[in-house]
Amino acid sequence: MRLGHWLSLLLVLAAACAPADSGIKGWITAGPACPVMQVGVPCPDQPYAGTLSFLTENGRMPAGRVTAGADGYYRISLAPGNYILHPESPGALPAGSELVVAVRPHEFTRQDVVYDTGIR
Repeated sequence: MRLGHWLSLLLVLAAACAPADSGIKGWITAGPACPVMQVGVPCPDQPYAGTLSFLTENGRMPAGRVTAGADGYYRISLAPGNYILHPESPGALPAGSELVVAVRPHEFTRQDVVYDTGIR
């Protein structure tokens, strides 16, 4: 078996062994959604089915990956600790910024993510 296959298998096994009672969840949106923002005309950010990678804070080792549903909601089980949430981008835009998120035992930390569409 090639090294890439072993690493993929290791990631799957690590995710399977993560406790189901702790992790990170939230909503991913992208905005602005309108080319011209006008007073009195709402233009809320839109749900975005983005993909997020999670890396250990110390060492930046892969800890998991999740893609939000069409409604923008995501949830991933992770062991307690600090993680770097890395929003993946299909190109230059939309783009998100990395965040450090703390996972406590027996809790799902809420962390919403906003991708910048670049529309101005």
